[in-house]
Amino acid sequence: LYATCDHSLWRIFPDGEAAWVADMDSNLGVAAVGERDLLVADFGPINAFDHGPNDDGVVWRFTPEGVASQHLPGIGDPNFIAVRDDGSYLVSDDAVDEIWLVQPDGAASLFSQAIDHPNGLVFSEDRETLYVAQIFESLVPFAWDDRIWALPLDGGQPAGDPELLVASGEGHDGLAMDHLGRVYSASNNSGQILRVDPTDGTVVVVAEGMNGVASLAFGLGDFDPLTIYATNHRTGDISAVYVGVEGLPLAR
Repeated sequence: LYATCDHSLWRIFPDGEAAWVADMDSNLGVAAVGERDLLVADFGPINAFDHGPNDDGVVWRFTPEGVASQHLPGIGDPNFIAVRDDGSYLVSDDAVDEIWLVQPDGAASLFSQAIDHPNGLVFSEDRETLYVAQIFESLVPFAWDDRIWALPLDGGQPAGDPELLVASGEGHDGLAMDHLGRVYSASNNSGQILRVDPTDGTVVVVAEGMNGVASLAFGLGDFDPLTIYATNHRTGDISAVYVGVEGLPLAR
C-alpha cells in the first residue's frame, strides 16, 4: 500500500510499518500505472489555497524504489488521479473547475470544466460514466460542498452535462467503487465514508467519526480485498474499514 504524508511518498506494510520512498513539495493522490509504477500528484512549491492562482503543479511517475521516471508540470494544483484503460489518466484540480487528461507521453489537455472544485474521480465499469466528488462550494468565501456528480462519457470524452448523483455528507474527497458498481466517498468534513448506489441513489454510512478522511483504496496483495484502507489528512492515520465486498479492478 502506498500513501503520501509529510511531503513524501511512503510504502505501508500490512503490519502498519512505513518506509520512505521519495520526497515531494506536497502530498496528494496516488494511482498505480503500468506493471509497477506510481503516479503521484504534487501541488508544487506554491498552491492556490495559500498563494493564489499558479501553474507549478506536478504529477510524478515513480518506480517503487523512488526513481522519478516521468513528470508532468503545468497543472495548478493536481489532486486525484484516475488511470484509464489505455494508460492515459485524468487528474483533478480542486482549487478551480478543471479536470485534465494526460496521455502516456505526458501531453496534457483540458478534459472538463463542468464541475466546480473536483476532487475524487472514479469510472463506472462500462466506462460510460465518470463519478466526480465536488469538495468545495467556493474558496472565497470558503464553503464545503455535499455533492457527487455523474458525468456521462462517450468514447472516453464528456458527452453532456453532469447529473447529480447525491447531495449528502460534506466535503467529498477521494472516491472508490466496488465490483457491484457502488460508489464510496471519503466525506472529509463530516468524517464519514458513504456508499452510494447509482441505480437508486441509496446512501449508506459505512463508517463515521473519521473527521479528515481523505483517500480510499480497496485492499490488494497482502491487504484484505474486502476492506477499504482510508487515509486521514488531519490525524495522519490510515484506517482499515471492513466492507465485505471487493473493489472494482482499476485500470493501470
